[in-house]
Amino acid sequence: MTPETRLTRDQIEAVMGRLDEFKLAEIIATGATAPELLEAKRWIAGDHRTVPDALPVRPSVVGAVCDIMGSDEPDWYRQDAG
Repeated sequence: MTPETRLTRDQIEAVMGRLDEFKLAEIIATGATAPELLEAKRWIAGDHRTVPDALPVRPSVVGAVCDIMGSDEPDWYRQDAG
């Protein structure tokens, strides 16, 4: 898979686990690539820029995937809620 290739349902669930149809559709709609999906998973875990520099990632797409994944968490659970 090249970095420009759009992800499939199976590829997304292999990285993020089983997701509902709405989240899958939202992630696919971002146009995220495999490196961006991996980076989003790591951002959610609190790590930043763990993908090698040779693999381009768009921070806006990574951030959008993180927002999608955290959309069902209550505000009190999110660290950035204030």
